[in-house]
Amino acid sequence: MNKQLSFLALAAAAALGAGPVHAQATISGYVDAAVEHIKSGGKTLKRLTSGGLTTSRVEFTAQEDLGGGLSAKIRHEMILKTDTGAMD
Repeated sequence: MNKQLSFLALAAAAALGAGPVHAQATISGYVDAAVEHIKSGGKTLKRLTSGGLTTSRVEFTAQEDLGGGLSAKIRHEMILKTDTGAMD
């Protein structure tokens, strides 16, 4: 019985001590898209291409202060193909 009360007291203290979560999140990246107009042999081709000079990317980063001098950080980066909308 005494162990059960100690566990309940510890759980209550942890619940009361847990404050609201305030993570700092950022969305960033860059887009490289080009419109091409090609004429050859009397034919014309117009198209949207992706990655003319560099690869387009979208990045998500977040940081959370866990208290007690601890923190958690995440970083997720994806390649974006601007002509199809696909992500790798």
